[in-house]
Amino acid sequence: MTEQLRPEDIGQSDPRLAEAAAKLKTDIPSAYIPIELSTKGKLGAPVLFHAKNFSTENLLNLSLADDEELPRKVCEMLDDLIYEDTVSVKDWHEQEVIEFLLKIYKTFFTVILKDLEFQLDDEDKQWLANRYGYGSDEYNGRIRSIENKTWTPRFDINLETLEYYAIPNDFKANVKLTKKNGFSCTYSFPRYGDVVVLKDYLNIIYKEKDKQFASLIDTIKFSNDAKEDFLKGNDKINIASLPKVPETELKKIRAYENEKALFVMTAVRALHLVEYKGTDISKWPLDKKMEIAKDPELDYNTFKQVSDHFGKLEVGVKKEIDIINPIQDGKRMKRRYSFRLFDIFQALQRGDTDGVTLDFV
Repeated sequence: MTEQLRPEDIGQSDPRLAEAAAKLKTDIPSAYIPIELSTKGKLGAPVLFHAKNFSTENLLNLSLADDEELPRKVCEMLDDLIYEDTVSVKDWHEQEVIEFLLKIYKTFFTVILKDLEFQLDDEDKQWLANRYGYGSDEYNGRIRSIENKTWTPRFDINLETLEYYAIPNDFKANVKLTKKNGFSCTYSFPRYGDVVVLKDYLNIIYKEKDKQFASLIDTIKFSNDAKEDFLKGNDKINIASLPKVPETELKKIRAYENEKALFVMTAVRALHLVEYKGTDISKWPLDKKMEIAKDPELDYNTFKQVSDHFGKLEVGVKKEIDIINPIQDGKRMKRRYSFRLFDIFQALQRGDTDGVTLDFV
């Protein structure tokens, strides 16, 4: 089903849509469709914006990106789909990015998100135990085949059946923290583009040190991966021949990784700080906010309370979805499921479509 809105429909559900629509250009190209997310402009995404379909070049470029550059490529690609040049997914909550992608997929591709990997839970294990007998060869074989990926149960999701969390009218995106001693600060919600900002900042600070330890880190990773493969049954690996890293070097690596981890924790706090002791610092550069983030008042436990709050934030697609369970003889049921960007991008690259027929002429 197409997500098109008629001009007379815009603003019927929320008066702010009418205001947003009035500000939009009237000559928006026909390739773009209006998008309204369930967050209704109260989080990172605007109330109303317009987007087009992916191009073949978009998807090819994404498929060629390595893990290091993937977050930046995703931001660039999604921003390129949006007509309004003042809108960037870097400023959105991750659930808004997921909802946006699902709307694009449903509109331009198909309403069925296909071939998703099914995750076994305790209810499924109990069903298998009831069917085959707990501990039986059949039961153990099925569990083992799933764990070893020799059998990967899969399922589809009908995107038309998804429900979305209703965001309260009095919803506030930021959290103000006040202590008994009068200290106060305000944190913003985690944004999808945070990982790109942090990566760029860490590259400036740790680029040279990373180069110094790169060879050693690669050696340790190679050795650990080989040992893991050996434990999984790969008898072609000669454990005795694997490179050994001196304990003194391992200690240096651990110390460096701890230093970097602590720096990242401080950088995350700094990145999310938007107000400090009554002063608006939302536009300050990250290196300047880093100095403030070192304030003992901004301790880990305090920030953890804020992080836990944002972690429980219910926005976007509801976690309970309708599925047909591939384990339990195709039984229809509710199951908790969290959409991942990776799964949606995989579906996009497969190019499944509705309403297209091919004829030989």
